[in-house]
Amino acid sequence: HTMLDSRVIHILTSGTFGWLLNVPGFRTMLKQYTHAELAALFEISSNFAAAHEAALHSVTGSRDGEMAVYDTVLSKEVMLNLVSMDQYAAEYYIRFPEIIEAVKVQLAARVMLATERNKIDHLKHLGVLDDREIGILLQSNSTS
Repeated sequence: HTMLDSRVIHILTSGTFGWLLNVPGFRTMLKQYTHAELAALFEISSNFAAAHEAALHSVTGSRDGEMAVYDTVLSKEVMLNLVSMDQYAAEYYIRFPEIIEAVKVQLAARVMLATERNKIDHLKHLGVLDDREIGILLQSNSTS
């Protein structure tokens, strides 16, 4: 995360960026850029944490709050990386709370839509929905 972090923070904290944020023609574009960059950082860090938790689960055989950390090099490394990622994420929550909340809402919406598509597919395989109903539901899902 250091390379991504340093590049984005360097840009977002530069004097030129701050000056351009006050120029009416650039404000919208730069806010979109900021949102896109922070969304990418948030998604990368979330996936990083999820991958580490999955690795820990494969070593310990437990999940989430039940993590029994065995005295292994891998579990120690994973736990250190998770703590580091928590601290990293906290910095962004402090600096850009409104953007991070917007990104979290977008990601949650994507998860909900993907879950809905999976349920539609499951109902299709069960024969509960016909092709017309499936088309209507998937069209509604894809336009959301």
